[in-house]
Amino acid sequence: MKKIEYELDGDYKGRTYRLMIRCDPSYDNPESFAVTMYYKSAEKGESIQIVRIDNCHGYSHIDELYKGTDDRKPEVELNVWEAANYLENNWTIYARKHEENRDNI
Repeated sequence: MKKIEYELDGDYKGRTYRLMIRCDPSYDNPESFAVTMYYKSAEKGESIQIVRIDNCHGYSHIDELYKGTDDRKPEVELNVWEAANYLENNWTIYARKHEENRDNI
């Protein structure tokens, strides 16, 4: 599986958010992909995943991990690069939602 990781522009509430893009078998024509937004928690010593767009259930969907539930996976019609672009353009929305829901997870 191929992987790219990079920081998103800016920070939110003192946290630097990152994007990880994984594709299998290649970036050009992936059979499976996942684009994950996360930050590295100094307190917990681990990465905290916020939102992921992937196609691991046979269709492209959004896993809103900040909600702490796995019951709803909104379907989206995005390929790997459209998913990366979507999260690059909307990461502050998910960072805010994560902050608002942190204590409820």
